[in-house]
Amino acid sequence: NVSSKYDDMKVAILIPTINRPEFVKRTVLYYDSLKSNHPIYIGDASDAEISRSTLSFLKGINNVCVKYFHWKGLGTAQTIGKLAKEASAESDYCAFHGDDDYFIQSSLTECAEFLSKNPDYRTAQGRAALVGMDKTEPVCGINGIGQYWGENSIESSSRYERYCYFVNNYYVLQFSVHRINEFIHDSRDFVSIRDPRLTEIQHCFTFAISGKSKFLDFLYLVRVRHPELF
Repeated sequence: NVSSKYDDMKVAILIPTINRPEFVKRTVLYYDSLKSNHPIYIGDASDAEISRSTLSFLKGINNVCVKYFHWKGLGTAQTIGKLAKEASAESDYCAFHGDDDYFIQSSLTECAEFLSKNPDYRTAQGRAALVGMDKTEPVCGINGIGQYWGENSIESSSRYERYCYFVNNYYVLQFSVHRINEFIHDSRDFVSIRDPRLTEIQHCFTFAISGKSKFLDFLYLVRVRHPELF
């Protein structure tokens, strides 16, 4: 039964955002156009007026499940942690990306299916593309398209060996598919860190030390970079 398989493999997409409603709208419209079976959880730290505008837009979205939370002023790490807890009531798997990035729907499903059959792996991901834009606007021209990452995996069964490997082979494991209960467990220290320069690194090293990571050979993620935002 194909439909029941996809129902079981839903991956909650966690998206933190602040004062970028047009980026959120673009990303949601992408998943809506695909009639994605993966639910979206948006944690919005924006001002009240922007939040009202985003909520009004979301009322017109019918082809994808969107759960929206307005947590004004909340930091990115804390928002991601709260979104994971909200999503854990309905989803067994989760993955995070920024408000201007995209996952490939079928790849999320395949990663979740792999994790369901391989309990010795903590995370799974495929290839990632990088799209460089020419302006800071949500819809604009493209400067170039390249590789964000290729074949990333961590195969050692030793926590120490995984740490040593990851020091020299770092990639953003936050973007991988996770079992949501493990993601929450591995975020306990992450959500308490206030320095944005450290949060990603701490989070990713925690994931790497905690378990193996599987590379699956398909396009998985499209990262978008805008000038002046990085």
